[in-house]
Amino acid sequence: MCMHDEATPHYIDLIDQTTLGHIFIKDEFGRKPRVGWQIDPFGHSAVQAYLLGAELGFDSLFFARIDYQDRAKRKDEKTLEVVWQGSKSLGSSSQIFTGIFPRHYDPPDGFTFEINDVSPPIQDDVLLFDYNVQERVNDFVTAAIAQANVTRTNHIMWAMGTDFRYQYANSWFRQMDKFIHYVNLDGRVNALYSTPSVYTDAKFATNELWPIKTGDFFPYADRENAYWTGYFTSRPAFKGYVRMMSGYYLAARQLELFKGRSSSGPNTDALADALAIAQHHDAVSGTERQHVAADYAKRLSMGYAEAGEVVASSLALLAESKLSPRNENSVTKFQQCPLLNISYCPPSEAVLSNEKSLVVVVYNPLGWKREEVIRIPVSTGGLIVHDSGGIEIESQLLPLSNASLSSRNYHVKAYLGRSPTGTLKYWLAFSASVPPLGFSTYIVSSAKQTGASSTISTVYTSKESTDNIVEVGQGNLKLLYSADEGKLTRYVNSRNLVTAFSEQSYSYYSGYNGTDKDPQASGAYVFRPNGTFPINSGGQVPLTIMRGLVMDEVHQQLSPWLHQITRVYKGKEHAEVEFNIGPIPVDDGFGKEIITQITTAMKTNKAFYTDSNGRDFIKRIRDYRDDWDLQVNQPIAGNYYPINLGIYVEDESMELSVLVDRAVGGSSLVDGQIELMLHRRLLHDDSRGVGEALNEEVCVLDECRGLMVQGKFYIRIDPLGEGARWRRTFGQEIYSPLLLAFTEQEGNNWMNTHVATFSGIDPSYSLPNNIAVITLQELESGKVLLRLAHLYEIGEDKDYSVMTSVELKRLFPNKKIHKLTEMNLSGNQERAEMEKKRLAWKVEGTSDSEPKISNSESSVAISNYISGPVAPTAEHSGRSSKKVNEPGKPDSKKSLAHQSNDTVPHCDTVGHGEVGSTRHNGKLSGTVVSPQNQQTPGSINFQGSAAHSSGRKTQMVNGNHLLNFRYDPISRPQPRAPPPRRKQKRKPYNKDLFLQANYKFVVLDSGNYTRESLDPDKMLQWEDIVCVKYSTPFPIQCPICLEDPLCPQITSCGHIFCFPCILRYFLNGEHDNKDECWKKCPLCFMMMSSKDLYTIYIENVKQHCVGDTIEFMLLTRQKDSFSLSRKNKQEMDTHEELQDSFSKFIFTSDVDLSVRKAISDLDSWLARADSGLVDDLEKLPYVCASLEQLEQRKTYWNEHGVCNGNKACKPNDSDTRSHESLTPANDINADHEACDFIWGTLSPSVNDEPKWMGNSTPDKLDGEGCLDQTAVVVESLEDQDGTLSSSYDDSKSMQKHSIGFRDRKERDSYNFYQAVDGQHIILHPLNMKCLLHHYGSYDMLPHRIAGKILQLEQVTQSEAIRRRYRYLSHFSLTTTFQLCEIDLSDILPPIALSPFMDEIKSREKQRKHFSRKERGEKIKAEVAAAHFVPIPFNFAQSSRDDPPSFTMDDFEAVGNAGTTSFASIISRAKPVEGVDGSKVNEMGKKGKKPSRVLLSTAGGRRY
Repeated sequence: MCMHDEATPHYIDLIDQTTLGHIFIKDEFGRKPRVGWQIDPFGHSAVQAYLLGAELGFDSLFFARIDYQDRAKRKDEKTLEVVWQGSKSLGSSSQIFTGIFPRHYDPPDGFTFEINDVSPPIQDDVLLFDYNVQERVNDFVTAAIAQANVTRTNHIMWAMGTDFRYQYANSWFRQMDKFIHYVNLDGRVNALYSTPSVYTDAKFATNELWPIKTGDFFPYADRENAYWTGYFTSRPAFKGYVRMMSGYYLAARQLELFKGRSSSGPNTDALADALAIAQHHDAVSGTERQHVAADYAKRLSMGYAEAGEVVASSLALLAESKLSPRNENSVTKFQQCPLLNISYCPPSEAVLSNEKSLVVVVYNPLGWKREEVIRIPVSTGGLIVHDSGGIEIESQLLPLSNASLSSRNYHVKAYLGRSPTGTLKYWLAFSASVPPLGFSTYIVSSAKQTGASSTISTVYTSKESTDNIVEVGQGNLKLLYSADEGKLTRYVNSRNLVTAFSEQSYSYYSGYNGTDKDPQASGAYVFRPNGTFPINSGGQVPLTIMRGLVMDEVHQQLSPWLHQITRVYKGKEHAEVEFNIGPIPVDDGFGKEIITQITTAMKTNKAFYTDSNGRDFIKRIRDYRDDWDLQVNQPIAGNYYPINLGIYVEDESMELSVLVDRAVGGSSLVDGQIELMLHRRLLHDDSRGVGEALNEEVCVLDECRGLMVQGKFYIRIDPLGEGARWRRTFGQEIYSPLLLAFTEQEGNNWMNTHVATFSGIDPSYSLPNNIAVITLQELESGKVLLRLAHLYEIGEDKDYSVMTSVELKRLFPNKKIHKLTEMNLSGNQERAEMEKKRLAWKVEGTSDSEPKISNSESSVAISNYISGPVAPTAEHSGRSSKKVNEPGKPDSKKSLAHQSNDTVPHCDTVGHGEVGSTRHNGKLSGTVVSPQNQQTPGSINFQGSAAHSSGRKTQMVNGNHLLNFRYDPISRPQPRAPPPRRKQKRKPYNKDLFLQANYKFVVLDSGNYTRESLDPDKMLQWEDIVCVKYSTPFPIQCPICLEDPLCPQITSCGHIFCFPCILRYFLNGEHDNKDECWKKCPLCFMMMSSKDLYTIYIENVKQHCVGDTIEFMLLTRQKDSFSLSRKNKQEMDTHEELQDSFSKFIFTSDVDLSVRKAISDLDSWLARADSGLVDDLEKLPYVCASLEQLEQRKTYWNEHGVCNGNKACKPNDSDTRSHESLTPANDINADHEACDFIWGTLSPSVNDEPKWMGNSTPDKLDGEGCLDQTAVVVESLEDQDGTLSSSYDDSKSMQKHSIGFRDRKERDSYNFYQAVDGQHIILHPLNMKCLLHHYGSYDMLPHRIAGKILQLEQVTQSEAIRRRYRYLSHFSLTTTFQLCEIDLSDILPPIALSPFMDEIKSREKQRKHFSRKERGEKIKAEVAAAHFVPIPFNFAQSSRDDPPSFTMDDFEAVGNAGTTSFASIISRAKPVEGVDGSKVNEMGKKGKKPSRVLLSTAGGRRY
């Protein structure tokens, strides 16, 4: 709707106003903007770059205003055009090409052509004496060359126009036409009419590497002593009104949705329009003239009045009981109190008789339950409050101060034209508990004569205190005041043990008025202080303290025009400070800028943090800029930054946070101190276009006086690392305050005739603590728009900076979601379409091989940040059904694209993630803002934000390309380039690895799968698969219908759907390929065909936890194979049904497996449909179509099986078949070896042995690493004399030694225990070491063991993990497995465990340590009254990718070593040719001495 400001608006307002503008452009012109044009705002925020740039689908962003020192440096270094990465959480996906004009947003000097401009026009009549074509062409070329010398590539852009131009457009276009004509005839420069998007495409086509920019462009100064930081606070009352209306609009849209949008009656559109235009860079910024500010406020007031009708009618409808009779006269009339901030609320001030009661409905627009104190003005005492359940609750009466009464009387008369009636005496305070997206009802009534009533606060002054220290606060938080000085002295929190020196004071800066020599004055834009002066009460007015059951208050009259109330609530751990400032005196001829300072003793090292439009926090350093060496001219104004949410400082142990209720300016000018500017009143204009002084006044009749401002800020001190949780959670509560509505009732029957409590979501559900609803709105089209925001940046909080899921089914419990469409942030195009068109810019410091912005990368980022559900709803009952989608459970590998029990809408993250909006062709549009939590896949880290430069000359680029002139460059010695840095390679997502890590495949036994058997990462051809098996401890649901899958089918991208649902998706709408019905997967957008669907057999297995009993089976694997077999060969024959649990794929000759169960499921559904047991009969045609497809599939597999069977050799029997040996030829004689291939497992035949066993020696054992690997295991199990120590009985020990080195076959295999049900749970190496020590060799190990789980450690397979756990290298990459430690005390005698008791006890001690820590955290959490802090770490089931604490170099269950000694491994190695075999102990390969490191057991790394 407008070119918004970037310093003072909240990001939700920016999203809303941009959405209105983009929808208007699309509806009126059918266009979708792709360039941001922010040429005039006074500084530029990081949120603008990624949230309102990249997330809108913009390819570029252009603006003019940056700091004059920054511009000069960028012109020298040719870095005016950069790629701006605005979010550290989103990494490279937040990048956007950004162009900064080399001067202001106007043409070069001499090229403006308004009627009164002095630029000489082109005079092209040769008969006239002032003919000047060549002269003007030369001027044009000169100006072009000048700009080319500060710009990269051979394209430059001139902005032909500026403020107040084109009032006579004909003169402009006539001159531009002539310039283009004659300049092109000249040929040195090519000129053309263009647009920013054409210019963007031309820049992109050059394939240039662009410098990277991070952070933002604040503060902005256009010259010395002219920092545009005053407007951060200018017109604070209007800024507060905009913020209040923004929060109200968010709640009103929700209630409008719950009721149902009216096509003719009142709606929220007027408020939306007023809020949108108020975001203009000369509106909420406070830089407009007074009459314009009044117009903005009037529009907001009119929008509020209409939205208030929507709120009142919606609450009345929701509160009306379905059991009560409805008629027009019985509809409840709710009233609201927009002037509650000045203690004026007529419905609550009415005197209550014995028959009447006041009904207070409290609405909560946030997605989680809230408990807050409600304060309403009342005229009488003796009141009692009941909650929604009719239970009396604690309440407190606080007498109104004289300052509050005076302000009330004055402003009511100013705004309403009349004085308030009645006598107001108290504030009534009580604690309200409100469900998410819902309301609770409270009844205020007069107490009976003898009954209980609200407690009147105890009031006393500091003079009456007998102690010099006054303590305020009844909960965990205590504020200590000095009774003598009337000042805050100490902050104490008994829960987190924070105790800190703390002071809070007020001062003012005298505004600079300007002089003849330096006329720059402080004004609406510019902050230029001229001295600092403290505001002291002088001890004349003592502190007034009010104590009660609900809260304590401290009243301070610091001057006749400055009054402050500090509140400490019983159940909260922050201090609320309410200030009343004004009228600011200016009788001395100087304007004043009022500040407050919160001072501590913290050592903050010049650093502090401020928010960017309420989203990311950005680190600031006093007197420092990241992009250039700052020349400090204004040490105060030059260190001010915009604050919308809050500011904080930290040292080595604590964090001091201050949150605000509106946009203000602030800084930390002294270590340990936070400074906020709260109000400004100035007497001079700063000469930046306003044309009047910032001197706001309020007039009553003929008397005008300076503006009074009431506002709040909030203070809290936390231990280091714990402040983010309060800033984010309470910050949302500040932005979205509880909405109050009032009505009266006769008698006490309200609870019987009305709904006392309501929640728009499942009553037992609330959003996660790191997710907030920022938009829930029904659009004119009937669709629903949903946006959710992840509140945390990456690394901001140890518990909440993580991926989070939202359950849409529970978010919309009474709606059925039919369709979700993921859109970009402003909702004017589908996100997939946006990503497809998005340009991928190259950035300095990266290579072509590194990932950049791409179509797939952004969607991967979304899926990583959003796990599952977020979506919209249907229309209210009584209207036509609306389509709404529901949420789903995230898959462990993907969060957006995955099979789930619910449909997953898109989720976008704002700031800490990305932002997008979803529009649904059904009736839904949704946006999810997610995580700021880990870095986006494919993102690139950069060190530094500007191009590296060695001086101006080295940065100058030849401009001769604009003159069509070339010359041979002078050769100069080239500086020696630094060695290239090693770059980390990031592997792209591979669906084949995902499939192999999670599923097992059934294939025909007549095929040849040799290659797939030899490579654990090699995926079978999709067309060779008969069906798929999937084992999971969790329920699976179709993400389309959100039910248990009917005839489940799996796609080639790994997602599971009902066959009828996915077939319906294929058959509806247009297809991308008419012949084969190709479509994008509804979850991951990968192209797929209906022919790519396969039946999947889903098996539920037990989820093992610590304390459970688990059974393991001993498995073996040849080192030259990746196929498993059982150590017990006899067990293989009798338990073949278990063998497939460990196999990569399974053989079958039964082709009916592909359809048998699927047809049975569909037949069963049809039978139930015939019996009337099925509700959703819309599925019927698709069930029939599915049966037809299955019959076709059956025919195909019958033909395919016969064809393959004729080509393949006949199996030996029904279960086994002979294959050509897959062992390398140089290790085993392939002509004489046969392998049993049973259920996909390759293993040596039971009766045969490899030919090299015995006296011969193989050339290699699993590559060069196998020899040392076996030796490492052996030595770690040996005694010093080379014999194996064992606690086994003598007879078994003799048997073991008689076997000795029974053959080399043991060294040629890996042996380990795996869970018997086939889950990837592996026995821990420490257990394996104990067992092997006891039994003496792998052949003597029991084939099955069972024990109680002590600990589970989760590991994800990678190349590094595969090298470390070679015996598990058959797991494909990305496979997740667990190392399980069990209790062996019931299996082995104590003597068997004694050699390892130190390690066993160490691990047990470590578990106990973490268990104690966990219990301690739980106790702390129970003590906390306000917040629940989840325990972040469970040692017993830790999830990590790092190896376990036990080093595998001490023992690896990777090979059978028997009792082989360390030396025997070397002596049996094949001698190197030309080297005396007798010297093999002294000489290694190629005659070199053997490396002790190679065979060392001490280190964790092998060389």
